[in-house]
Amino acid sequence: MEQAEQILKSRKVPVTAVRIRLLRLLEGPGKALSRREIESALEGEADRATIYRNLRALTKNGIIHRIPMNGMPEKFKLAGSSQPKDHPHFYCAGCQRLLCLSAGLINTGKVPGGFQVQSTHLVMEGLCNQCNTKKAK
Repeated sequence: MEQAEQILKSRKVPVTAVRIRLLRLLEGPGKALSRREIESALEGEADRATIYRNLRALTKNGIIHRIPMNGMPEKFKLAGSSQPKDHPHFYCAGCQRLLCLSAGLINTGKVPGGFQVQSTHLVMEGLCNQCNTKKAK
């Protein structure tokens, strides 16, 4: 059984061809795609409504996560099993990878009294270590 199918079955989400194809698109470190990029990759395989419904179902079940991007379309990324739902990301302007960072970088325990944090979104932008090294040469 392949990884995409295992992920779906482990979360008790029905396995479909579109869901397997979506997960395959998002496999790999740093791989994150916008809805438009996903629609383009699945052109002829699934219509826009089917893609939207499946993105919503996979997000709801914690299999992928939606990442709001400053000034760009939101991205979708395969959720890591070791990361909590809300964790920061780093977007590399050089190679366009979107990397998960440690949840410890977000401190939700220091909000004013009476406030309740329901979700956090943090995307740091810059150059990853590989692109920064290339730039220095």
